[in-house]
Amino acid sequence: MDWGRSVGIREITPPPLTQKAHITPCKNGFRLSLRASTKEQRSYQQAVRLKLELDPASRWDFAHELGHIYFYDTSIDPPKRVYGHDVSGEETLCQQFAAELLLPYDRLIRLSSSQEQLTVESIVFVATAYGAPLRAVVRRLVQDIMALRAVCVIISSGVATSWPKRCLSDKPLPKTGIEIYSPPEPLLEITGEHLLRNEVVRQVCSSGTYCNSDICQYYHDNSFFVEGLKLKTIAPRNACLFLFHEQKTVRMERLLFDR
Repeated sequence: MDWGRSVGIREITPPPLTQKAHITPCKNGFRLSLRASTKEQRSYQQAVRLKLELDPASRWDFAHELGHIYFYDTSIDPPKRVYGHDVSGEETLCQQFAAELLLPYDRLIRLSSSQEQLTVESIVFVATAYGAPLRAVVRRLVQDIMALRAVCVIISSGVATSWPKRCLSDKPLPKTGIEIYSPPEPLLEITGEHLLRNEVVRQVCSSGTYCNSDICQYYHDNSFFVEGLKLKTIAPRNACLFLFHEQKTVRMERLLFDR
């Protein structure tokens, strides 16, 4: 909340039902419309006054909207937009702004330098410690931190529930509900056949417990190890998170947040 005050956020209100989070200029600064995603629809003015913590999705929206402020001349009251309306380019920049604000690159680099590889535990740790959405953390770690080479797959709770039947019937995978995040440099091409035939994926979707492959697996001339777990303490809850590694997974000695 203090970030917003320092750059000119003067009021926080829920947006109309048909609109997403957005900012609009107002006297002495900006009005931020931010949708609550908590069960208890607490008034935003009360949230600001009591300095309550936002949930990860709302924190990300908050940080994203702060990025839009830099497209305005704040020396004028109310602020006046001074840059063009390249919506796609501006949204991309604001997503990057939110990533830099909530998931600082230098801190994550220090985290990666202390680990030989990315693990599902480290993803959950960062998401919990930094209060950021899981998907944003995955994009940051997999696509921006080059030292942590892995392909990440998130399977929604609905698709994970039907996974055992799909494995038996060889049904094609749905077009939605499976997200794949790969590093900029090609590492491993993940296909539907690849996922359906993988024992670690099957076991995690079936049992909901952590599982990893102890033996190197081969697929289309690529060798890899797989680990995965069902998310129980962070959103999207009951979704399954998988990592495809070049090295065998090294388990952390201390328990983290989602084991």
